This record gives sequence, structure tokens and C-alpha cells, in this order.
Amino acid sequence: MKKTPKLPEIVFSSSDPAESKRISRHVKAGRLRKIAPRIYTSSDEANELLIRRNWLDIVAHYFPGATLSHRTAFKGLSLQGMRDVFITTTQNRSISLPGLTLRAIKGHGHDALDMALPMGLYIASLPRHLLENLQPSRARKTVAKSVGVVEVEAFLERQLRIKGEAAVNVLRDNARSVSGRLGMEKEFTQLDRLIGALLRTRTDSVLQTQQGIERARGYPYDPDRLSRFELLADALKRNPVVFRAEYAQDWKNSAFFDAYFSNYIEGTKFEVDQAAAVIFEGRIMQDRPKDSHDILGAYQVTNNRAAMQTTPENYEEFVQLIKSRHLTLFAQRSEISAGDFKTEVNRAGDTIFVSPDLVRGTLLRGFDLYKSLEPGFERAAYMMFLVSEVHPMVDGNGRLSRLFMNAELVANGQSRILIPTVYRDDYLLNLRRLSRDDEPLPYISMIARVHRFTALIDFSDYARAKAQLEACSAFRESHEGVLRMPRSEEK
Repeated sequence: MKKTPKLPEIVFSSSDPAESKRISRHVKAGRLRKIAPRIYTSSDEANELLIRRNWLDIVAHYFPGATLSHRTAFKGLSLQGMRDVFITTTQNRSISLPGLTLRAIKGHGHDALDMALPMGLYIASLPRHLLENLQPSRARKTVAKSVGVVEVEAFLERQLRIKGEAAVNVLRDNARSVSGRLGMEKEFTQLDRLIGALLRTRTDSVLQTQQGIERARGYPYDPDRLSRFELLADALKRNPVVFRAEYAQDWKNSAFFDAYFSNYIEGTKFEVDQAAAVIFEGRIMQDRPKDSHDILGAYQVTNNRAAMQTTPENYEEFVQLIKSRHLTLFAQRSEISAGDFKTEVNRAGDTIFVSPDLVRGTLLRGFDLYKSLEPGFERAAYMMFLVSEVHPMVDGNGRLSRLFMNAELVANGQSRILIPTVYRDDYLLNLRRLSRDDEPLPYISMIARVHRFTALIDFSDYARAKAQLEACSAFRESHEGVLRMPRSEEK
């Protein structure tokens, strides 16, 4: 017996009488069913799912040669959260289907810059669909054909942030040409004003988004980072941490271990007594002069009472502190431009930090959030992440971020925070969880734990502090043990 060939998921009716009869036979035999005018399916799935999955072929069937335009092109042909598809063709027409409405708009055919799709359709080019989305659009019960000026502005700001000024100027030139061919000169005037305002070549106030306004002020920022800072600030306010004062201290000893661990975690590895000889006796290691100066530079700040009790009152002071502390840390490292903001993108593994042109604006917006937090632990935990996440300098950002953290604590009579060698992996893991997965609570818990740990160390005597740290496995590598709390915590 001859086997019936498998039918496609979607079958369209045809003007060919023979094909129409074939479809009718399949319908009578139960192999096809009608799901919309002139559309059949061989599947038992819900009509809405079938229509949405095959929407491009369905558009091509109803509107051959049409151009996907307006909001549909702006959203990159994504139907996520949308039940309307906008098409430019030769007539105004709407077709309602299960789960989808096709909205055809009478207009120009495809332009030279539009991209052809395999099923005979076109998608409006970037210059064209930006112009289309600046067209006035009557509000519908569902959604307007145009996304409007605010979304176009946000898109242009993002293009400047990601691709740069040259790319946006090319976009503007192409839009000028398209507007002439398609009769959208009015929309181009509006687009040109938006781009000019973002590039600070126009002074008339046309911008509405926060990112756009800050860019026009000369402080463009990274909105994704800002959202993460807001998340952390909110979590710190909602999850207060107990105030921790130091158990007993000698200033120079707590400053030494602060500098020692902060350098070790970044790969400047000394035995603790070797580092003590460098700092307390001035024994610069001849075979490691740069490493010796790194730990000396850190100690110059951590041991400076005035420096460690200084916190920024305003954004300008914040920027000055970043530069001056970095310069002190790395005065002997000319290759990393000590005291200067980075001019090239930096990264750690697959994490790309804030772009150089967004550093100042991101720090400014981040500092506004810092001022909303309580002095002490809240600001310390926030400041450490802010500096680390922006990574404003070529190198040394980790050490710099921990300096800012401890200055906030010391200035408010709270214990410093040491990140012991054995705790390095926990520290970095929870930083990454906040940076990559937007999870602030594990980060706060991690910082709170080492805050409690450090407060219980007796820094009044170097040998006593060293012995206590050894007993807690602080000097071990991460794979060699776990951080234990001092015995006084157990009582």
C-alpha cells in the first residue's frame, strides 16, 4: 500500500483547483484542519502557538513582497510580549488571527537599504525603521505602530555607548538619504535633533531619557551597572549588619595585615614575615623590587590615619580620592598610569568592565546612591563593589576598592575588613554572583562574615595577631582549608 507523505505543519490554500481538491481530501481524512482563513495545519497543537511560530510564512502568504516595518522592525522581529505585526504594503488592512493581528500600513515599497528575507519579504533598514518609529501614531486598544521618541532616543544613546560616535554619524547620513527617497523629511529633522543633542552639537533641549540627558551633560553612564548598584544599595538598607568595633588594636599592625592580604589576593605573594621585613625594616627585595614597592605603597595608605579617616563629601572629592589613592599605591608603576583613569576597556576573564567614556558618569550616578546609605558598613560594602565594578583604573582596582571599603569603616569607628588568603575564592565568587547574576545577598553575607572575623583579631601585638590568624587558617590557600572564626567567637 502506498504510504501517505507527511504533510507540512502549515498548509496554505491555493487558487490551483487540483491543489484545492487535494487539501479538501486531507481535511475530510482528518489529516489537515483549518486554523484561519486559507490556512490549514497537520498539527494538533493550539492554533495560537502554530500561528505565532510560523508568523513570517503567514505574513508572506497574505502580503507577498511586503516590508516588515515600524515597531516590528524596531523590536528585531521579536514577538515577545506582542500580538501585533506591522507591515508596510500597498493598502491599509488588518487580519486577525488566533494569537496575532497583522496590521498592514499603506506606504512605500522596499527601499534599497532594506534587507530581503528568504520568504520574499523585506525588513526595514535601521535608518528607515527609526524614521518610521518617529511618525505620529494613533493609540490603539493594543499597541501603536510606532515606539515613539523616547524609545528611539534610548536606542540612539545605546548605539553611542556601544558603537561610538562615528557609527551614529553614518546612521544619520543613511537616514538622511532614506528620508528623501521615502518622503520622511519631517521625521529626519526630529532624528537629527536627537542625535545632535546626544552628541552635544545642539543646545536645544529635546532629550527625555535619563541616559540621554546625562550624556548631553557630558556624563554618559552604564545603565546596567547603575541598576546593579541600585539593587545592592536597596539590599543593604533592607538587611542591616551588626556594628563591629575592633577587639584590640595597634594601628600599624592592623594596617600591615590590611596591606598584606589585599596585595596577596592580587598575586603579590610574600610570606608574611617577608612582607613585615619590607614594611617595618625597609628591606626591599632585590629580586622583587616592584612587588616590594606595591606592598609599601598599600601600607603608606592603610597606615595613614588621616587618609584612612577621609571619606568623600561630594563627587569631585570622590574622583580626587580615587586618583590620589591610586597614585600612592602605584607611584613606582609608571606602566599602569598611576593616578589616571583608564583609556582602554579592561576585563577579567569574561567580565568586561565599564567603558572608559562611561567611567565618570557611572561613578557620578553611583556616588549619588552612596550618599543615600548609612555611614559605616553600608557605605563600605557598597563602595568596595562600586569601585571594583567600574574598574576605573588600568590596574590595581581590587586593592583600590578595598582601600575605599576600609576607609569608610575606619572613619566611622568600625573594624577594618581583611580578606584572608584562604577566603579569596569565597570573596571572588560572591563578587561575581553580584556582578553577573545580580545576587546581592550572598555578597553582603560574605562581607559581614569577614567583618565579624576581623573585629575579633587582637592586633595589639604583631606576633599575637599572626598566631591568631594562623590558627584560623587565614594564610592558607583557598584549596587548603576554610576560614575559621577566632576562639573568642566560639565562647
